[in-house]
Amino acid sequence: MKALIVDDESHVRHAIRLLADWPSFGITSLEEAEDGETAVRLIPGLQPDLVFTDMLMPGMGGTGLLEWIKIHSPRTKVIVISGHDDFELVRTAVKCGGLDYLLKPIDPVELAEAIRKAVDSRRLEAESERRQQEHNIEVNQIKPVYWERMLSNLLENASYYGKLKDSLIRDLGYSPDNRECRVGVIGLADIPPDIRRKFASGMDLLYFSLLNICNEYLGRDKTGYAFRHGDGAGTIVLLIWRRTAGAGEEIRRIASGIRQTLGGSFDMGLSNTAPFPLGVAAAYREAVFALRSRNLLERKGWIHEARPEQEPAFRPLPFREYEEELRLAVQSAHEGQIAAAAGKLFGDIRRWERITADQLELWKQELALFQTRWMNDGSSVAETAVPLEPDGSLSLPAWERRMTEHLLMLADLHTRQLREDRHVIYEIAHYLREHAEEEISLQDIADRFYLSREYISRKFKQEFKENLSDYIARIRTEKAKLLLLNPEFRLCQIALLVGYQDEKYFSKVFKKLTGQSPGEYRRKSGADDGP
Repeated sequence: MKALIVDDESHVRHAIRLLADWPSFGITSLEEAEDGETAVRLIPGLQPDLVFTDMLMPGMGGTGLLEWIKIHSPRTKVIVISGHDDFELVRTAVKCGGLDYLLKPIDPVELAEAIRKAVDSRRLEAESERRQQEHNIEVNQIKPVYWERMLSNLLENASYYGKLKDSLIRDLGYSPDNRECRVGVIGLADIPPDIRRKFASGMDLLYFSLLNICNEYLGRDKTGYAFRHGDGAGTIVLLIWRRTAGAGEEIRRIASGIRQTLGGSFDMGLSNTAPFPLGVAAAYREAVFALRSRNLLERKGWIHEARPEQEPAFRPLPFREYEEELRLAVQSAHEGQIAAAAGKLFGDIRRWERITADQLELWKQELALFQTRWMNDGSSVAETAVPLEPDGSLSLPAWERRMTEHLLMLADLHTRQLREDRHVIYEIAHYLREHAEEEISLQDIADRFYLSREYISRKFKQEFKENLSDYIARIRTEKAKLLLLNPEFRLCQIALLVGYQDEKYFSKVFKKLTGQSPGEYRRKSGADDGP
C-alpha cells in the first residue's frame, strides 16, 4: 500500500512518518506534500491508498483537498490531522469523506488505530472490487455460452421463445414489435487458407473473432444477435429481427468488416423473411440450404440468399463408381496406376457443371469408409481440406493432385501393413498392446514366440526405435490418459488398471513420458470439472 502525508509544516510530516510502524500495516511507500496543490499533482501518479492531511494550509486547504479526492480518487482513505478542535472543521471533514480526525500533538496509539481502520477498510474494498471484477469476467464469459444454448434451443423449438422473451428484451435489445426475422449462417467448413494459417493454433479464437465482428454490427441498432449454434457443427448463426428488409445489406457490411479485420472472406447464407419466433427454425434451415447448395465451381459473390426457384436434385459425386479401380490401384502401389485411376475419376468430375458443399461432405464420408475397407487393421490417412482458388471457388486441378497424393499415402500404408503382417516383431508388438497391463518379461515373450531374448530385444529396438519396456510404458501411459478423463477413477485405481502396483512409480513413469504428473494432466484435460 501507498500513503501520502500533506501538511505545510515539515516537522509535523516528519513526526507522522516516525510515529507509525508503517511496514506492519503493509504500507511500503510513504510520500509527502507541503500543501493541497502539490498533493493534487502527486495523487494521480502515486494513487495512494491513504492520505493524511492538515485542514488549514496555505492555498488549497484540507477541505478543498478532501473534496478533490472524493471526486478524483474515491478509493483513497483520508485521515485528517489538525491542530484545531473545531466542530465545523470536524463536520466538514466527515462530510467530505474523512475517515478519522486526529488532533495535534499526535498520540501514537490513536494514530496506529486510525491507520489500522483505514487499511482494513481499504483492504475490504479492494477484496470486494476483486470479487466483483471476477464476477463480471465470469458473467461476460458465461453470457455467450448462455445465449448459444438458449438461441440454439429456439432454432429447434419456437415455443422456447416464452422463456427467452424477457431476456431478449433486457439483454439484447429485442422489441416485441419485431414480428419478423431473417437468419444468416457463416460457413466454416472451407476456411480460406490465409485465415486457416492465422488461426492454426485453435478454432475457438476464430469463433470469438467472428462473433465479435458480427455483434459489433448487429448491436449498433439492436438489429439482431450472432451466436454459435450448439449443433456440434459449430455454425455461426446471425438472427436478425429488426429492419429485415435491409438484412442483405447488413450481412454485406458484416462480410466487409470480416474481410477488413481478418484478411479473408467467408461464404454466408441468408434466409427469406419469416415470422418470428414461429418461423425461425424454417428460416435457419433455409439459410443453411442456401449456403450448402451454392455452386463451388463458380464464384458469384460471398452472400448466398435463399431463392424461391427449385434447386437441382441432389446426386453424389461419382466416387463409388470408381471404388474398385481405385482400390486395385492402391493395392498395386504403382504410382502410374494410381495417377491414372485418379485422372479417370476427375475426368468424369470435370464434366459436372455444379458441385455443392453437401456433395463434398458425402465424398469425404465415402472416402473414409472405403479406405477403412482397403486397410487390414482399419488404419487410414486423414483427408486434407478441399483446395480452393484465391476467390474461394473449388480448384479441380489442386483437388486431383491432393487426391492422388492421398491415394499414394494409402498405398504406402497398405504396403507397410503387408510387411508387418509377415513380420513376427509386429506380432510381438500386437501382443504387448493387448496385454500391456500384465506383468510381461522378456523371457515370457521369448517362450511364447520361440525366439531368443537377445534376438527379440535387438530386432524390436531396430523396428520401433525403443526397447520393450519403454514400448509397454508408452502403451500403458496412453491407456492411463484415457482413464484420467473419467474423474470417478482414483489414481491408485488407474495405476492398477494399466499394470502398476505402485501408484508413485506409475506417476513417475507417466511424468517422464508426458512431462506432467497424472494429476496435472487430469486438471488440464478438464476431467476434474466432472460431468
